[in-house]
Amino acid sequence: MQGETFFVQVPDNEAGILGFLKGDMTQVETFVFTEAETRFLMALYDRFNERFGKDIDFYETEHLGQEVLADTLEMTLEFAAANQTSRFLPSIRKFQRAVELAIRNNVWLVFDF
Repeated sequence: MQGETFFVQVPDNEAGILGFLKGDMTQVETFVFTEAETRFLMALYDRFNERFGKDIDFYETEHLGQEVLADTLEMTLEFAAANQTSRFLPSIRKFQRAVELAIRNNVWLVFDF
């Protein structure tokens, strides 16, 4: 797993969700994270797992639906506030932008690991 990249993806719209499910990424915004960033963010993702009954990890694709994205954003903002001096604050902010985009697009947030 050394040096891998990990993706958080946000479809542009409903058609983008259907395309994503078929492997068409033309209507999907991709946020790329390094292995180090992802390992750091896993502390946040574990909170999502616990709260939303998900299994976000290094080995499979998982998604958060629109119904939990407001809570996801709130948890992300709290995580950012608690990590203001971390060298990974830009990574948290990048993830925050992905969540905000998913909310605006009214779509899933996909962890494509």
